Amino acid sequence: MCARWAKKAGADIIELNLSCPNSPTVEGDIFKDPELSSKICKAVKKEIRDTPLFIKIGYLDTYDELKSIIEATVRSIDGVAGINTIRKRIVSPEGGPALPGIGREQSGVCGSMIRNFGLKSANRLFSLRHEEKYDFAIIGIGGAMIPEHIEQYLDIGMDAVQVVTSAMWDPHLAHKYNQYLINKINNQNTYFSTSHKRPQS
Repeated sequence: MCARWAKKAGADIIELNLSCPNSPTVEGDIFKDPELSSKICKAVKKEIRDTPLFIKIGYLDTYDELKSIIEATVRSIDGVAGINTIRKRIVSPEGGPALPGIGREQSGVCGSMIRNFGLKSANRLFSLRHEEKYDFAIIGIGGAMIPEHIEQYLDIGMDAVQVVTSAMWDPHLAHKYNQYLINKINNQNTYFSTSHKRPQS
């Protein structure tokens, strides 16, 4: 129903969030269940038809686990976004629960602390797509806080990079990345022009 509404509203892409680390129930770990994920993706794709369908997944410990979830959903999806935040126990300096409320001992950890996990997942997704000759798009997510971090994801082969936590702290990050690219191109051009000068006679 929600996907149908999104399509009717004119969404260019619909993303299914199969991972919700802040949910204390199993619904936050749907991406770990290939069979259930497959059923959901098929049902949604049937509703939205030609509108591209992406899935957002969390971090999986092994390549085989990632392969299983992709194999189960690949016929219904057009892209994969990952990773979501990683569920961990959040404690105060005194060692007690840091977040108020019952059942909130654990929460999704985001930002620079999960960048290595995000890059590892990005590498696995890129390798899997190449090995199996899949054609879905990949959006790299996880701990990209500065332009150089965005470049790390793109260097792996991501089709795009999504920033979330960093955008809250630095709303000018996209502009900074654009400037980073301009400087990089200018530096390359300077090197080329100075290193390929014709010797003076």
